[in-house]
Amino acid sequence: RAREGGAPVSEILIEGSDMLGGVIRTNHLEGFVLEGGPDSFISEKPEAAALCRELGLGDSLIGSNDHERQTYILHNDSLVPLPEGLMLLAPTQVGSVLSSPLLPLSGKVMVATEWFVTPTKPRDSDESIATFVRRHFGKAMVDNIVEPLLAGVYGGDVESLSVEAVLPRFREMEHRYGSLVRGASAAKRQWKKARRKRASRIQGDQNISSLFVTLKDGLGELIKALEARLDPSRVYRGRRVVAIEKIERQWKSPYRIRCEGDQTFDTDAVVLALPVHECATFLQPLNPDLAKAFRTIPYSSAITVNLGYDEEVLPLLPPGFGFLVPRKEGRRLLACTFVHRKFPHRAPEGK
Repeated sequence: RAREGGAPVSEILIEGSDMLGGVIRTNHLEGFVLEGGPDSFISEKPEAAALCRELGLGDSLIGSNDHERQTYILHNDSLVPLPEGLMLLAPTQVGSVLSSPLLPLSGKVMVATEWFVTPTKPRDSDESIATFVRRHFGKAMVDNIVEPLLAGVYGGDVESLSVEAVLPRFREMEHRYGSLVRGASAAKRQWKKARRKRASRIQGDQNISSLFVTLKDGLGELIKALEARLDPSRVYRGRRVVAIEKIERQWKSPYRIRCEGDQTFDTDAVVLALPVHECATFLQPLNPDLAKAFRTIPYSSAITVNLGYDEEVLPLLPPGFGFLVPRKEGRRLLACTFVHRKFPHRAPEGK
């Protein structure tokens, strides 16, 4: 856009694979829309929807079937509904949590009394999400609710995930309110108010009130639309970068990107859109300390499996969007989404 507006920018895109889009992958098979990566984005962060509209995909935006939104937790081999009014890790409807079989009596007592926690001074040091939640709601809340919820989002371990990095809003709630129940309840009221304002600004947009938003034919449509805007002569696919070198100062452009086959590109600046452990390889000769820090960041691995069924399976499935699996259940499955219920246009008639 800057170049089209007259700015003296000359950019290139070097892509290691033959396809653009990173982990976003949409396949169409026998009438099914199959997502290999993310299946949606959240409406609370409006930038993705704004990008879709800018690319002419506004009419393809669809919201989730929120009237069917119900999530379950696999608990002792049974699917138990997630308590209503849960804002990630903080309940906004205490009664719903107190009546749930997901928490023992001791956990319910901690939730009930957490309302009376008073604000504390900001902590000097960071802590894990597990430690943070145990302080407020106890061990069962971590094991049975928070761990499967965050594993489904981040694929990470709550004993290692940082509160400051992942959930800074809840740390702010603790400083301001003390009680996360009171803080989450106030945040929910503000969010509803902001959502009504946003909906009134964007007349006729039925998707603005849905929590999850996607494209009718899958998120791969976003990649196609972006790709159509690029100048093909500036895009290099299937070019694996093997090194980034700093050139002597007298050269016009300070960086040299070296690809397999010894093809090189000299540039003024480099943007790395890669996992940090891959960035560390390229940064080692340029900034060894940063490369060393990057190597300490752990990555987990996950597989997405799409399964299609005939109509007779429908009565066997509970209503709702799907279920989450706590680590304590000892399964290899992290989560299961009933995509035909979460979004329209995902499965053909009778499937």
